[in-house]
Amino acid sequence: MNRNAPVSRRLRSSATKEQIQLLKKKGATVFTTVSTDEKAALARSAGVDETILYNETDFVEAVKKFTNGKGVHVVYDSVGKTTYEGSFNVLRRIMSRTQQASSNGQQRS
Repeated sequence: MNRNAPVSRRLRSSATKEQIQLLKKKGATVFTTVSTDEKAALARSAGVDETILYNETDFVEAVKKFTNGKGVHVVYDSVGKTTYEGSFNVLRRIMSRTQQASSNGQQRS
């Protein structure tokens, strides 16, 4: 695991608190989106780096600000409908290219 890799984490239960603590122990930067101040306090007590109240704040813009526009490597979304599309928008863009020869031996671009 990249020790400096930001990870967006949705907080929902005490099991999630353990997951956050494990990620922090591994050196991850952890952001949470939560719906209430109570859940934000729980997330902070688990050791997250930033909490975002997604009902009050545009979490996509917040994550871009926290990551200097780079986005996060991983999103774990347990909220669903409210955060689904935005979760894709906070992911880092990963470029991938595959070279493949066609069956007649000519390169395809």
